[in-house]
Amino acid sequence: MAARCPPKSGRSPLPSSRQAFAGDRLAIHTHDDTGNAVAGSLAAVDAGARQIQGTLNGLGERCGNANLTTLIPTLLLKEPYASTYDIGVTRSQLAGLTRASRMLDDILNRVPTRAAPYVGASAFAHKAGLHASAILKDPSTYEHIDPAVVGNAAHHSDVAIRRASPTCALAFPTWGSTCQRRRRAWAVSWNGSRTAKTAVIPMTPRRRALS
Repeated sequence: MAARCPPKSGRSPLPSSRQAFAGDRLAIHTHDDTGNAVAGSLAAVDAGARQIQGTLNGLGERCGNANLTTLIPTLLLKEPYASTYDIGVTRSQLAGLTRASRMLDDILNRVPTRAAPYVGASAFAHKAGLHASAILKDPSTYEHIDPAVVGNAAHHSDVAIRRASPTCALAFPTWGSTCQRRRRAWAVSWNGSRTAKTAVIPMTPRRRALS
């Protein structure tokens, strides 16, 4: 079944559709024309859809499709989805996500999107100032997950650190050791297909039956 959101309300038609179809028969297929493909997919799950269609790195017609490199870790790591659904992806497989994303870009001769959630080079990058100070004390203050969980790594830019003000440098002298750090080498494995195509995320309830 396919449906288009009403142009005025922008609301998902899934609540009314659910009355005629079982939840496991409803799927969502979004495009990113307004930058809301991932958000729309998650809203559809909240409304009763149990299958998400998307593509690796969000590649697709016009502005692209729902980005699986964002949706998969969100569904696997974030509540209420993590404890409610089984999407068929293990934690060990998730560790190969960044490598898979960049492998596809390499095959297609594309420059990886630095600001991509979870897998981008800037996703866990920190500059001097309050952020860098907090990260040195407790990474969880500005890193919503451990970067290694998705095969990524935190980056403390030497150039960014040197831009710290003298006052901050005196207040946080430990930054000196940070300046000596170098970017970590990728240490991830990927056991999957090199073929990029539209994929499907099945939403299997963990604890309760579909209502």
